[in-house]
Amino acid sequence: GSFSVGPKDFEIVKNWIVNISSSFEIGTTFTKVGVIQYSDEPLLEIPLDKYRSNEDLMKAMEAILYRGGNTRTGKAITFGVNNVFATSTRAANAVTKVAIVLTDGKSQDDVKHSAEEARR
Repeated sequence: GSFSVGPKDFEIVKNWIVNISSSFEIGTTFTKVGVIQYSDEPLLEIPLDKYRSNEDLMKAMEAILYRGGNTRTGKAITFGVNNVFATSTRAANAVTKVAIVLTDGKSQDDVKHSAEEARR
């Protein structure tokens, strides 16, 4: 949630994410969702293995507050690889891992190297 997004647009995007995620079947053997909010520093808002029901996940997503700051997308991608996927109980399994990065525009740090490392 960088400053250029602003609180109003942050809420619009957050509601969009809640709506999309509500269609997933959340559970230990189904879909798992984690959320990182990033600006100057990434913040793990929702760990990947935390919620086991759609209802609990939606409540947690709706409670995320706008933080503001700069846009450091590369730092957020590296954080996600090291602190979300690597710590998942499914990390060692051959489970497809997908990261969706929502950004407001050009990052203020290097994204290319972080993205290449994340693909490995």
